[in-house]
Amino acid sequence: MRGFPALFSGRPIFDPFRDRAGAPLDLHRRFTLDDADEELRHFLDQTGYLLVERVFARDELARITAAADRVRATARPGDARSWWAKRTDGAPVLCRLIYLGLVAPEIAALSDDPRLRRLAGLVGEPLRPTLDRCDGHSLVMSMRADFASAEPAAMDRAASPFAGRGIPSFLLSSSDRIR
Repeated sequence: MRGFPALFSGRPIFDPFRDRAGAPLDLHRRFTLDDADEELRHFLDQTGYLLVERVFARDELARITAAADRVRATARPGDARSWWAKRTDGAPVLCRLIYLGLVAPEIAALSDDPRLRRLAGLVGEPLRPTLDRCDGHSLVMSMRADFASAEPAAMDRAASPFAGRGIPSFLLSSSDRIR
């Protein structure tokens, strides 16, 4: 209900995101593992996301991609391990692979990678990997096709915001807050 009072009072609905010095944040900023945790944490706390480049070496990405390609080759509509949409011509197209860590040890091992553990630690809450629930480790396919229909939730999650930017077209996630 913050929007309605703002209409009458003239106050902004939210304050612009600020860096630690008080200047407006560059919302397109990209980080590396060389950036200080305090800087990463502040940006994450302000915006809810981080884009960290060059986390993995090319050979590591090649191994992860090969594992994902093996799983993708076996994916079929209705297999409970993948999400599908339809192109305008009616052909099914793969949107997302889920529970990858259960079938690809190379991807399951990412849960213990110290670089990813460091980044996960920035949220300030204890996190734990979840291989068998909450979609486990999942891979979002880069979508470049014309779709006639798809489950809205699948389509919302299917398009990688990093597609076409020279960033691998997969996003891996598998963390749950410890309650």
